[in-house]
Amino acid sequence: MKNADKPENVLTNNQICIQNKIYNIYELTSQQIYWNILEKIIKTPTSLDKWIDEFPFLNDTDFEHFFLLPNLTSRDTKLQTFQYKILNNIIPCRAKLFHWKISDTGLCQYCGSYDNLSHYLYFCETTRNFWNQLTNWVQNTVQFKIQLSVIDIIFGIKNTEDKLLLNINFFILHAKRYIYQRKIDNKDLFLLEFLNMLKQNVIIERNRYLIKGDYEQFENKWSHFTDIFIDHALDHNNLKKNM
Repeated sequence: MKNADKPENVLTNNQICIQNKIYNIYELTSQQIYWNILEKIIKTPTSLDKWIDEFPFLNDTDFEHFFLLPNLTSRDTKLQTFQYKILNNIIPCRAKLFHWKISDTGLCQYCGSYDNLSHYLYFCETTRNFWNQLTNWVQNTVQFKIQLSVIDIIFGIKNTEDKLLLNINFFILHAKRYIYQRKIDNKDLFLLEFLNMLKQNVIIERNRYLIKGDYEQFENKWSHFTDIFIDHALDHNNLKKNM
């Protein structure tokens, strides 16, 4: 009598089935278990659906890239966290504060328009004026023509192969946090004030590379701006001549 073939769905004593995949328990790694568990609990943030409603030309692939950008742009974990809050649409703009019943109005304190996050970070006339000044400064400093769209400001510039664009992403991230801090205090935006703050943050970024022994990587990444931020004093006249 012939032995019947062993059914494919019967596991041997040293096998385990996870997410419809069969593993040898003696070869299964903790990392494989971790990622299989994570796949079960990961959910797409609801903010992505809202962003896609507002910007229908964006898709899931775009957002996969946007969520990686903060880590590629800066080693400052607080700055990375701030950008993740933007991506999850939980920055307390006036519209959000009104929705949370913290503010009695959802209108911008600068121009009186409805203050959702896009307006807060980009469309407000006061904010647009600041971005235009910063763009002009970058163009005059490195002779590189660039226009920043609302997508570039909110989510970042997707091209991470160009080190100059990585630098500009760094500026955008810090500029958004500067705008946030000034608006919380109901104060105006000043480019020169921001640039002096930016210099300190570039030096801090450099020190992070130094600590890890990656200074050559920093020099390569920041070659367009080291003369402005590192090698020479960033005094009032040195900044203002490029504005």
